Amino acid sequence: MANTTWAEIVQNLGIGIIGSLIASAVFLLFTNWTYKKDKKKKYSAASGKYIGYGPTEKRGDVINMNRPLSDVKIIYQESNLLNIVLKEREHENEWHGLISMQSNNYGTIIWRYVVLGGKKVPSENHRFGTKQFAYLPRGNQKIAYLIDDIDKTGMDREILIGTSL
Repeated sequence: MANTTWAEIVQNLGIGIIGSLIASAVFLLFTNWTYKKDKKKKYSAASGKYIGYGPTEKRGDVINMNRPLSDVKIIYQESNLLNIVLKEREHENEWHGLISMQSNNYGTIIWRYVVLGGKKVPSENHRFGTKQFAYLPRGNQKIAYLIDDIDKTGMDREILIGTSL
């Protein structure tokens, strides 16, 4: 065995530590990048433009496809978060919300009106609420459901039919 000096031991140890730190940093950056990429792929599927329809007058489980209620845009933000903008057709109301997805197909919306009756809502007024969001596509057709958290009748539901990818 060759004589190794303390200087050589310290030098080799330093090179080993620096190499390990560089390898760890590269691995961390790669795993972080793939994690974000996977999250975007997983949750951005619901992004797109939709037309919202409500239930028929007699039954809460039958959708009235003859009367569109709203125009909706859902945009992937980051991680498991989506932005939603819903414009009501009849009342000139508009609300904006944030969807926090708990799984691929289910999330919770926190929303707030920004326009009521065609007029911008003053910042001191707070008309807001929560809704449940379910994304259940059929084949290539994007379909999502909005269910008001306080609804007990089944009548305050809206189905969103995708119009674009």
